[in-house]
Amino acid sequence: MTTQKEKSESKKEHKEGHKAEHKPKSLKIKKVTMWQAVSGGLAVLLIISIALGPGKSLLKGGASGVGEETVEFITEVMMDNTQTATLKNATIQNDMYMVNFEVDGKVYPAYVSKDGNLLFFQAIDMPEARAEVERLKGLQDETETAAPEAVKSDKPKVEVFVMSHCPFGTQIEKGVIPVAELLGDKIDFEIKFVYYAMHGKVELDEQLLQYCVQKEQNGKYLDYLKCFLEDGDTERCVSEVGLDKSKIDSCVSAADEEFKVTEMFEDKSTWLKDSQGNPRFPLFNVDQELNQQYEVKGSPQLVINGQTSNARRDSASLLGAVCGSFNEAPAECETELSAANPSAGFGYEESASAATGSCG
Repeated sequence: MTTQKEKSESKKEHKEGHKAEHKPKSLKIKKVTMWQAVSGGLAVLLIISIALGPGKSLLKGGASGVGEETVEFITEVMMDNTQTATLKNATIQNDMYMVNFEVDGKVYPAYVSKDGNLLFFQAIDMPEARAEVERLKGLQDETETAAPEAVKSDKPKVEVFVMSHCPFGTQIEKGVIPVAELLGDKIDFEIKFVYYAMHGKVELDEQLLQYCVQKEQNGKYLDYLKCFLEDGDTERCVSEVGLDKSKIDSCVSAADEEFKVTEMFEDKSTWLKDSQGNPRFPLFNVDQELNQQYEVKGSPQLVINGQTSNARRDSASLLGAVCGSFNEAPAECETELSAANPSAGFGYEESASAATGSCG
């Protein structure tokens, strides 16, 4: 079993690791897609009301004041504080204020009307934009055409590949548990594990334990998993759910020896390596063959009847994906489950948007 100190250290490493591993790779807007259009070069002239409020004017601050107010507006409203715009310079040009600002090392131009109420961005090359739109439409048509039909069976096999401490793995687990509870033995449901770990020894230990709970006391597994997803407290959940600790410990010891989990963790020459040949992630080969068969790329990956599914992670969407894989869907498939998006990480809060991130 992992000590409390190891858990605390792992949680710290996990938090720090995800800051690097899952930071946004492109400019993101939560409220609107205006900035994506501007930065992606797919919008014609955009005009946005800055809506400063009664009695407030940018004119009093001159060009520099206009620039400061503009980058503040872009940061807070257009990018919802997910990233920060910084002012490079502001000048008067053709009876308008021209504001150059920087986001993630790239400089963008913006124009503000003399009364300080309208913000607009430079028009783009329309032939180039039209060509890009046509290209994207072609990709969408190609994807829709290539989408395979769901593989059906009398008793669908539902496998969810995760890393136990991946925030996106825990997210899909929170969404799929109500589905597994509702359909019960009408489906063959299992949580499987990605063949490498990104969150330290605590993750390897937890995955060995969950593997053994499913193997030795499967009837209590969903209760254990629901408890674990609250805050990741393994010891508390083992006790609260009433698992046979001696039986689980014996299984963990045997599985650890069979799959050489701890042995490979201590031998970094066995770890997955980065592009420079440095060891990065220890292996977890309990479900190695299935990882290879399904070409598992990271956490999470949902597989139904041997086919990877791109279903959303809320319970309603997951139920729809599973029920669409029955030869004859049971009455339970008419049940309305929550369409709210589970939050990533531990805890059962809902999320305002459907995360599509992954670990790996």
